[in-house]
Amino acid sequence: MHLELLKKLLLHITDCRISSVVKLEQMIISGLEISKDKVVKVKNADLVKAISQISKELHERDYLRVLLIYFATFDLSPKDRETMMKSI
Repeated sequence: MHLELLKKLLLHITDCRISSVVKLEQMIISGLEISKDKVVKVKNADLVKAISQISKELHERDYLRVLLIYFATFDLSPKDRETMMKSI
C-alpha cells in the first residue's frame, strides 16, 4: 500500500512539474538563480520570461500561486505588468 501511494505521489509530482515550480518560486522570492557552480542574481525581465514560458505547462492553481508570489514580491513596471496580464 505504501509503495502504491508513493507511486501516485511521484506521478503527481511529475505531471504537475512540481520541481520546476519550486525552482521558479525560489528564484522569485530570493532574486537568485542557483546553478551547480554559482549563484546569479536574476533580472526581473528574466523572471517574467520564465513565468510566461512555464505558464502553458502548469495546472491553473500552480500558475496562480506563482503569479501571486511574483505580484507580492515585485513592484512591476507598466511593460512587465502588461506582459504578465497577457499571460493570465
